[in-house]
Amino acid sequence: MNRLSQIRERAEAAMLGPWKHSNQHDGQMVNTPIEDVEFIPRFDDARFIAFAHEDIPWLLSEIDRLNEQLEYCKNSFYEILAEALKAQKKVAMYEQACT
Repeated sequence: MNRLSQIRERAEAAMLGPWKHSNQHDGQMVNTPIEDVEFIPRFDDARFIAFAHEDIPWLLSEIDRLNEQLEYCKNSFYEILAEALKAQKKVAMYEQACT
C-alpha cells in the first residue's frame, strides 16, 4: 500500500466531522461531534488538527484530480507525438520522391 493509500485509509476511518477547536483556560481542546479528543497547548496546533479532518480529504481529492489531468496530458502528448512521427515519415517520403 502506498503512502497516499495509507493517508486516505486513515482519513476515511476518522470520526465524521466537523471537528472544531475551542479555547480552554490553559490551552486548546480539539472537539469532534461526539467528544473532546485532546488537550493541545497551542492554538495553532489545535487549529491544524481540527482542520486536518477537512483539509486532508480535500488534498487527496485534489491529488486525484491532478493525477487524472496528468494522465490526460500524457495520453494527449503521446497521441500528438505519434501524429508528428507519421507526418515526419510522410515528409521524408515526399522529399525522397522529389529527389
